[in-house]
Amino acid sequence: AGGLSYAQLHEDRGAPNAPGGAAEPAEYSLFQANVALNHRFNRVTSRIGATYADYDYDAVPAVGGGPALNQDFRDREEFTQFLRLGYDVSPDTNVYVQGTLNQREYDQKPPVVALNRDSDGYAVVAGADFRLTNLAQGGVYVGYQSQDYDDPTLPEIDGMAFGANVDWFVTPLTTVRFEAASTIEETIAAGASGYTDNSVGLRIDHELMRNVILGGSASFANQDYEGIGRTDDVTRAGLS
Repeated sequence: AGGLSYAQLHEDRGAPNAPGGAAEPAEYSLFQANVALNHRFNRVTSRIGATYADYDYDAVPAVGGGPALNQDFRDREEFTQFLRLGYDVSPDTNVYVQGTLNQREYDQKPPVVALNRDSDGYAVVAGADFRLTNLAQGGVYVGYQSQDYDDPTLPEIDGMAFGANVDWFVTPLTTVRFEAASTIEETIAAGASGYTDNSVGLRIDHELMRNVILGGSASFANQDYEGIGRTDDVTRAGLS
């Protein structure tokens, strides 16, 4: 399996890395590629693959005019490699272990910028993908993750890794989705190496008619920055 994508995107207002004094959200282009090989040995499953992402940020107009805010120091490439080994304990349940490596390389390095934000990381998790008859389906995992930065002044980030994506079919017309994740994210905050994003979310969809679905969602994220005394709590809610 494999894929390529290219997108022109922008950050949300109030995004964790939104530059101060910007008159509008930062725009960037994102090129992504991925490849994976899946193979089955009777009940044993395997998946090996790699991903690539290239982030290219545009300058941002400043509040009140004047020179645009250069964002080239945020341009970077991210490489990821992973290996998963699983076992079908039943036709509807697969348990697995997965190891992941990543390398994050910034285009600009000292002395052009003050800090070398290049880093290497890994994660090791155990999990399961399942379907419980017509009641629920999805996957959960838990493990350990770490990110080590090239600049000696930027502290390492490590801790629990977890994730969940479970659909509960309450009735034939109503579905409840539970999501959770813990990831290590990049930041441009001075003195911080990165931040751990721990999030949980809930969504309810109800099929009012065959062509009308009502939905509601809510989520909470705690973003804990490493190296500085900053913690952000982010709540979201929506109707559709």
